Amino acid sequence: MNKNMKFQVNTDITDDGKIIQEVLLKERNDVVENIMRVVIDTREAQVREALISMGWKPPKGK
Repeated sequence: MNKNMKFQVNTDITDDGKIIQEVLLKERNDVVENIMRVVIDTREAQVREALISMGWKPPKGK
């Protein structure tokens, strides 16, 4: 692997209950390539159940 390449992971949580995670590949010449983007909607019943089973506590009132 080229030593001038770096991976960057960004995770954002939106006000409407989504978790968005992007994996970026940065090359030496500042070229950035988005190699993966995942959106998890915590309002979906199966997603909520899975997160809760792993110890996640949903925000109160939501």
